[in-house]
Amino acid sequence: MKQLAIILLLLTSSTTLFSQWQHLDPEPQSREICGDKNGLVYVGYGSGSVGKGINVYDGLNTTWYDSTNSNLPSNAIRKMVCDTNGNLWVTFFGGFVNSVINLTKFDGTNWTVFNTSNSNIPSNRVWHIDLYEPKNEIWALSDSGIIKYHNGNFTLFKIEGYSPLYATWLKVQDSASIWFNYSYNIARLNPYNMQVDTFPLSFPANYIDGFVLDSYRSLYYGISYGHNCDIYKYTKWGFDLVYSYSGSWMGAFNIDSNNNIWFALSLDGLHYLHNGVDTKVTGVPDDGIGSSIFFDLEGYCWYADRYKGLWKSDYPATAIIGIDEITVSEFNCFPNPCSKQLNVTSGDRGSLVEIFDISGKHVLSKNFNYRTEIDMYEYIDGLYIIRLNNSTKLISKIDASVY
Repeated sequence: MKQLAIILLLLTSSTTLFSQWQHLDPEPQSREICGDKNGLVYVGYGSGSVGKGINVYDGLNTTWYDSTNSNLPSNAIRKMVCDTNGNLWVTFFGGFVNSVINLTKFDGTNWTVFNTSNSNIPSNRVWHIDLYEPKNEIWALSDSGIIKYHNGNFTLFKIEGYSPLYATWLKVQDSASIWFNYSYNIARLNPYNMQVDTFPLSFPANYIDGFVLDSYRSLYYGISYGHNCDIYKYTKWGFDLVYSYSGSWMGAFNIDSNNNIWFALSLDGLHYLHNGVDTKVTGVPDDGIGSSIFFDLEGYCWYADRYKGLWKSDYPATAIIGIDEITVSEFNCFPNPCSKQLNVTSGDRGSLVEIFDISGKHVLSKNFNYRTEIDMYEYIDGLYIIRLNNSTKLISKIDASVY
């Protein structure tokens, strides 16, 4: 069933992926998106020293948390991550300049702010955080070095030559590879022996747009310089260029579970990279600045635009990308869109035509002999996949009153 949904990518267009998105929130400043193991999605709002707090989506309802209705210490959200126990960890823009507002944990009820006076955290200035899921460790980038939180205790890894100048990102690849940026370098810390490998950059390290991991835990980073951006992948020989774009800088990037790279370009919208081919996504703004790309447990894509608000795809991204080769022979479906009767024609005979909904659920099977008619009137509106032998097509069912 999953493969049927995956086919949708290659049937719709060679240059676009989505055409239907939900505009969940038109308000600006949406900056950071993350989710927990129970399916909750957290959207943080922040820009400079201002923000709106955090909005939590549970699939049915939303709940706002800000400094007026909760103990959230600041509305200017910088980074968020959920640990394996379901706790939300947050840092704030104020944490870089304000020694009071810094690393905070939310357990669903209580907000706990960690500082040097109430815990053994070694610094009050913490900005980027990441989760090492196998050990449920929170790692953080601070002005003093790299901090690890585990089982209620903080540990500081003080790095020789480290400076918080241009230090903006951190990613835990494995327990012996903690990646971060600072000054004009990308660096990798092995916390067991404190060995630090550095990879010099031609630009200040804050030009980096982030680190992400694919499903094999291979590391990628994006970097923007002027109106250009590149994506690199780390291999045993160093960093290899994966993609380069001229004309825009990158606002955000991420990798879905099928290892497709998604990235947001300034004034050119959302794109994804599949097998080296750059495809632009329609249905979201192409004149804003993307700030976060997130895939929830069901594979739906959430997209935050700094000026245009929050968007969510109408169907899973990870369910429709990832097949390298599909053989599609010719058959016709008309009218498309349809409201009542769908006609299927082909030069084949003695076959079976099948219908699946967009999730891959089987809806109907019917014998086929050159031509058949399918009554679509009783089906709910939406997208359906028609399969004849090994060929597929996408059709849209709409209400008769608008057809």
